[in-house]
Amino acid sequence: MTRNSSYLKILMITTFFFSLATGMIGLGLVFYLTRIFNADHSMIGFITLGQTLSYLLGIIGFSLSRNTHPRYFIGFSTTIMAASVATYLLFPVWGITLVFNCLYGFGTALFWPRISGWISWGLEGVSLSRTMSQYNFSWSSGGILAPAIGGALAEVHVALPLIMAVVIYTFISILLPVFSHLFPEMKKGHEEIKKARLLAEAQGENPSEIESGITEMTPLRYPAWFGVISSYIATGFIIYIFPAFMKETLGFREGLVGVILVFRQLFAAVGFSLWGRWKGWHFKGFLIPLNQFATLILLIFLTTAESPWQLIVILSLYGMNYSFTYILGQYYMTTGSTNRERSMAFHEAACNIGVILGVYSGGFLSDRYGTPYTFRIFCLACFLTTAVQLIMLAQQKKTSIRVSV
Repeated sequence: MTRNSSYLKILMITTFFFSLATGMIGLGLVFYLTRIFNADHSMIGFITLGQTLSYLLGIIGFSLSRNTHPRYFIGFSTTIMAASVATYLLFPVWGITLVFNCLYGFGTALFWPRISGWISWGLEGVSLSRTMSQYNFSWSSGGILAPAIGGALAEVHVALPLIMAVVIYTFISILLPVFSHLFPEMKKGHEEIKKARLLAEAQGENPSEIESGITEMTPLRYPAWFGVISSYIATGFIIYIFPAFMKETLGFREGLVGVILVFRQLFAAVGFSLWGRWKGWHFKGFLIPLNQFATLILLIFLTTAESPWQLIVILSLYGMNYSFTYILGQYYMTTGSTNRERSMAFHEAACNIGVILGVYSGGFLSDRYGTPYTFRIFCLACFLTTAVQLIMLAQQKKTSIRVSV
């Protein structure tokens, strides 16, 4: 399998539009809840908690199923998500919004682990890193446009970002079966694609992009996994709670809030592209706690930032840092794995455990003690995570020395 396969391009485009719609829901729902229900930070955190818990339970449950082809899950996913958002828009009642937003989170669980595992089928080493970098760039590019479009649409009408997302989800659910019929490659299973890669390797195709000999998972996945959880505690708060703080406390318009968040996602996309092209970080364990310490420094600066330009600079650097944290976890979780969907499910679980902790604790703390205090608590979490990662790496080094002796 090559990285230029037609179906891979289709999956990358699908990922872009799905991420665009999901990003508009993420920001648009904050404005929708505050306008329609006069929701405070705790209420926003509570409804987001329900969504992320449903997502977490969904990816754990569906990680046990490997017999169904991913294309069926993806089509079902977008149908559920479109129907869920349309329902709570038609019936603006708090209970209905809460229930169907949980169903929306469950629908999301059918998409991300499946499509990311599908894209990585049959790849290892540099080829895996580059292909996953393209995948990360695709979804992060959708995330770049989502806050700007969502913020601009919300200024026209608070429900418009959600309506636009419903349209995009509907188009994906309709067009994916059509493309599956036009491109038979999309119907191939995991074993067929794996055999094609092994045949290409035996015939000497793309030898520079194939790293042979990776037959088992690396212990570096454990400190990287903790890093993802820690990073997503702050990231979840920044995505779901912090926009309300910028609008209500700092007095920024919805459009300005969207533009500020665009820079975080823009530099995350740049980071995904850079880390995918540079293989020097592969299996360099010391970079995991070093990157976590960089997250700590950025969060310290974020505790005092109040002007748009300060937030743009800090969140841009945070985007670069966040992308490296994400790709460290993603790469080390999938390298050597024989079940990519399950590995990606564990990676997505780490992301959402962090989001759950971030939005729930962040919503509670920011309502009672303020947003700067909340960021200080997140700094403490980053510091503790860095210490745990250093201990884990030291223990792995001792184990390696004993084995070699």
